[in-house]
Amino acid sequence: MSRPLRIQFPGAVYHVMNRGGARQATFLDDDDYQAFLDTLAEAHRLWGIEVFAYCLMRNHYHACLRTPKGNLSRIMRHVDGIYTQRFNRRHRRDGAGEVGIPDRFFPGGQFRPADRPEIFLHAAKEPAGRLRRQ
Repeated sequence: MSRPLRIQFPGAVYHVMNRGGARQATFLDDDDYQAFLDTLAEAHRLWGIEVFAYCLMRNHYHACLRTPKGNLSRIMRHVDGIYTQRFNRRHRRDGAGEVGIPDRFFPGGQFRPADRPEIFLHAAKEPAGRLRRQ
């Protein structure tokens, strides 16, 4: 059974997340967290995405973002693919890397992140987690 088509349209707000393969660590140290944020910033420069909030945890991440052109799949392919390449190069690893497939995109409709804080509340359950808001 194939997965349902992703809902993508200009101006859509999404809750996106991805988890390490077999729940392995996606971030091993502060440099990995920074590399991911740099990659997310590149996506902003390339496609004009708006990042409302994000939560980076040891083995996965969540973000709330808006896509002005409705091209979320392309954006996430860049973010996850480039970060994985950088992670593998830095840690001298091969293969698909620590950022696992499938990634998940949840269309959130038109809402302000402040109206939906529950998306990011579970970060407090992980002691080694990081919660950052922009």
